[in-house]
Amino acid sequence: MTAKAKAQPETEPKARSKGETTARPDARESKARRDAEPETRPNAEANVQSKAEPEARPSAEANAQSKAEPETRPSAEANVQSKAEPETRPNAEANVQSKAEPETRPNAEARVQSKAEARVQSKAEPKARRARGSLNQQVIAEAAMKVCDRDGIEALTFERIGRELGAHPTAIYRHFRDKDELLLALTDELHADATSDGLPTTDDWAEDLRFIARRIHAAFLAHPHVGQLVAARTARRRHEFAVVEYILGCMRRAGLPDPEAARCYRVFADFVLAYASMDAALLALDAPKREADLRSWEVDYRSLPHDQYPNLAALIDHIPSLDRPENFELAVDLMITSIGTRVPTAGS
Repeated sequence: MTAKAKAQPETEPKARSKGETTARPDARESKARRDAEPETRPNAEANVQSKAEPEARPSAEANAQSKAEPETRPSAEANVQSKAEPETRPNAEANVQSKAEPETRPNAEARVQSKAEARVQSKAEPKARRARGSLNQQVIAEAAMKVCDRDGIEALTFERIGRELGAHPTAIYRHFRDKDELLLALTDELHADATSDGLPTTDDWAEDLRFIARRIHAAFLAHPHVGQLVAARTARRRHEFAVVEYILGCMRRAGLPDPEAARCYRVFADFVLAYASMDAALLALDAPKREADLRSWEVDYRSLPHDQYPNLAALIDHIPSLDRPENFELAVDLMITSIGTRVPTAGS
């Protein structure tokens, strides 16, 4: 039994293992079906298609399209258009237009036009200067008086006068050494106003004195800024000479002896100048100050205690205002009356 087993090997199980697959019937059938037919399951088809064809999934298509074609998304189009075309937004248009075209705003036009016109005018029409030789003391004095009347005595400078005349300020120094000499010329201008209508000589010496006193007073009030300063000044010019000559003649025609006539001239002339200058100073004040001074006689003086100021209390209603013209008329009458008393009578 042992030898037979050795001579005859086990063939049935081993032959089956070498010649055939040892799979179970189900396994053999499944394997054979897979070898004979292509896979039809969804997963297999998907794998095969993914290898043979490009991905058809949305993400793959999107990637492929993004590489093959330009971006069609809004942001991509905006970027491409911004590089290829000029800006069309309002700000971009405004910037381009502001560089390409001149400013059209009213302020810009006004500035450009004013500068252009100023340049043209400065080249085409140089500032007019006064003709050489057209200045003299009379012309300068009249211009200086005009400046003082308009702007006050503080404006009396050679620069302002030169501007008034259209002349360089240094041109004035050819006619006046300094401001004081000019002020003397203005003093004589007041006398010129006083004698502008002539100096009539009549048989009534007293009335002639009233005439010249009124004329001087009126001239000072017509130019108060100058009149307030020059009462004490001696102009030593021709119009002042004429006034002095006229008053001296009135005194001699009154019958005064020459020494008395000379003394009465001095007192009368200085009185008229001083009174006229005082009234001019009141008129030259700023309106609020002048009104305050005038009002004080109606308020402050009336409020004083009667027992301390009995005369003021008794007469305050009869005291005239500072600016009453009748005040000067009364003063002149008093002066003329006093002069008349000094005329020698027959037999004295």
